[in-house]
Amino acid sequence: CGNCDNCREPPKRVDASADARLVIDAVVASGSMFGAVHIIDILRGADTQKIRKSGHEALPIYAAGKHHPADQWRHLIRQMSADKLLIAEPTYGGLSPGEAARALMTGDSDYAMRAPPPPRKTRRTRKAAPAAAVGDQALLAALKQHRLALARERGAPAFVIFSDRTLIDMAARRPSTRNEFGEVFGVGAAKTEAFSEQFIAIIRDHAD
Repeated sequence: CGNCDNCREPPKRVDASADARLVIDAVVASGSMFGAVHIIDILRGADTQKIRKSGHEALPIYAAGKHHPADQWRHLIRQMSADKLLIAEPTYGGLSPGEAARALMTGDSDYAMRAPPPPRKTRRTRKAAPAAAVGDQALLAALKQHRLALARERGAPAFVIFSDRTLIDMAARRPSTRNEFGEVFGVGAAKTEAFSEQFIAIIRDHAD
């Protein structure tokens, strides 16, 4: 059409002929009756009950694709299915080679797939602030005392209110607003709602 993103900036394609042939080899060697998960397990050399029951650990293709992570094989198999190199059986999803696979396997054609997406960034975990300094020990003691009083009111262990690590982080950060309180290690929305005003008041009383 010339107007969409795919037309204006076609996706980058990379040669995947060798890997595509491995996939087709695994599909054919296993009888063209298994889905993508099992094919990837064969290629990756997985030790699963299904592999052992089928005797597929004895296939020459077994573990031939362990140089790629499972996500990369999934991406390739999806591309091959979209390009009709693989056909999925509609009821059980077993894969078999499509007509387009013949030329690839005989070496008469190559296969280029869309480049796999970059790996997802892992979610950053919230780190605790440095441990409370010596000057914060009075504040830390007051926070622990209030935690103990709340625990006794509720008939619960003190750590259910806040852990020691949370109180140490609280004493180091000295939050003065609800938003800042929610950034303390181990404090979620529910505990911010329930306890922020009380503990912020104690912190304020111990301000320098």
